[in-house]
Amino acid sequence: MARAIPPKVVPPSAQFMARRRAENAAETGGATTGGGATAAATPWVGPVGCASFSCLTSANVCCYWLSCWQYHLLEGRQRCCGACETWSNWTCATLPKPASIAKPATLEALSEVVKGAAASGQSVRVVGIWTDGLLVSLDRVSDTDVTPVKVNGETHCARHGWGGTRMRDLTRMLSRHGLAIAALPSHNAQSLCSLYPSGSARDVGLGFVSDSVIGLDIVDGAGMVHHCSAADPDTQHGFRAAIGGIGASGIIAGATFRVVPAFCLHKSETTAGLPQTLASIEDLVASNEHTALLVFPFADQCLLQTWNRTEEAPRCCNCFEVGLELTKESLQNCAISWLLSPLSSGGCLPGCVGRLQPKIGGCFPEQVLDSADAFTQTLYPLHQELEFTVPRAKTAEVTRDAIALYESLYRSGAARPWMAIEVRFTPPEHRQSYLSAGADFGEEPFDDFLAVRDAADARATFSNALTERLFGLAA
Repeated sequence: MARAIPPKVVPPSAQFMARRRAENAAETGGATTGGGATAAATPWVGPVGCASFSCLTSANVCCYWLSCWQYHLLEGRQRCCGACETWSNWTCATLPKPASIAKPATLEALSEVVKGAAASGQSVRVVGIWTDGLLVSLDRVSDTDVTPVKVNGETHCARHGWGGTRMRDLTRMLSRHGLAIAALPSHNAQSLCSLYPSGSARDVGLGFVSDSVIGLDIVDGAGMVHHCSAADPDTQHGFRAAIGGIGASGIIAGATFRVVPAFCLHKSETTAGLPQTLASIEDLVASNEHTALLVFPFADQCLLQTWNRTEEAPRCCNCFEVGLELTKESLQNCAISWLLSPLSSGGCLPGCVGRLQPKIGGCFPEQVLDSADAFTQTLYPLHQELEFTVPRAKTAEVTRDAIALYESLYRSGAARPWMAIEVRFTPPEHRQSYLSAGADFGEEPFDDFLAVRDAADARATFSNALTERLFGLAA
């Protein structure tokens, strides 16, 4: 059945966010404020909720350690509830009940799955977006290695043939070849097929995560496999539509990306005064490759984190440094689950917890780590996030307003979960993708994206009510 596109209706909230995000296209780049590893709102309050949250977080830490950093309790997975199969995301808050779940083991099998769904008129979504149609998981099989591609005797890119591979596994594969990716996401459990459609950013000095991608293998709505390249005029439209396009134009089954020689980062965490830090944001961003702030309510201090390349080798040995990093993460998350969350739920945040929060992150202030270990982290605690983009010039203002809003809600009793805000800084926007932050709703780039999507998925195989609403196309 061909797609019928209703008139474009842009919700007021989307118009507001589009205007705010369009300002981020200025040369100064932008600041992204939102939840991070331990910086978000805990979803459960009250004695029972806090106890459950604390036990689950501790069990998650133990499971990850005992499995030698391979298994995570909260990662999305298939669950059987009697005769009904569901898929829960890592917060356990979204439990779609798809008509069926497919777990293809090869690219050919994935193509056949899409062809069958298209022929029957069934909607197809890859794990990550709610659906009541066919849910596809690419976790069953992933490549065990990457294929370095050499140009003039030097390795410039690497090809990886399966989109279900997690970033933690991909970085290990590259490390075996003495290679690395210049910019990585903060969460190591993301897969290739979910990372690039989400359009993740890293930092001003490092660029967007998608900047390293130069080619994609995409399965379209008819089940056909296409190789799209950013440099090929004939296929670059499909490439741009796939980056940040939440899978609306096809399923990313493989990628070719730029690589660099493996490198190390000097990671620093210090406690700093919040007013002074917000006043010196421009200097901090200019003098570091990567900068992030963790800002806490009812506290006049924040946690300042910086990452910079170094020729120094990992201190002692890389295993020891990684062990320290994992220990630090475990201590932080256990402190949040067993101390901060119960105190916050009990209304004690203004009195004492605000002074404790910044100190939790200072266990190991200086470390030298392999880039993959420094950039990525494991998210242990169950939490919910909200992420939004603002112009960098308004970072201080928006951060203060967000904290003031939370403190007001907290004092009124309307909100009692523990919360913190992570502030990151992104590079200026570009046209690597159609759905970049600089592209306002209703502008030509968005119409171009819809045209590419319609050509790649004429039968609306990858569409459902949620995607149409997200694009402002719901009737």
